[in-house]
Amino acid sequence: MLDPKLSESRRAEIQTRMLSPEVLDPAKYADITFASTAVVPAGADKWTVTGQLTIHGQARTITFTVARQDGAYRVRVPGQTE
Repeated sequence: MLDPKLSESRRAEIQTRMLSPEVLDPAKYADITFASTAVVPAGADKWTVTGQLTIHGQARTITFTVARQDGAYRVRVPGQTE
């Protein structure tokens, strides 16, 4: 998610870089997938979700929190994978 304060030209620059072969390379790796393997209640309106995230053909197990807040579901993903 990009900072809403970024200029349109900076947003375009970031998007171009992310879609380049150096980062996501969608021409070679068209799919990014997530398959949940467990959803565990973690309190009122909160769940811990674990699953396989596949990017660039590499699958990694990730765990993150989903919380219902103001009628919407919010995801908090830590910066590490197993």
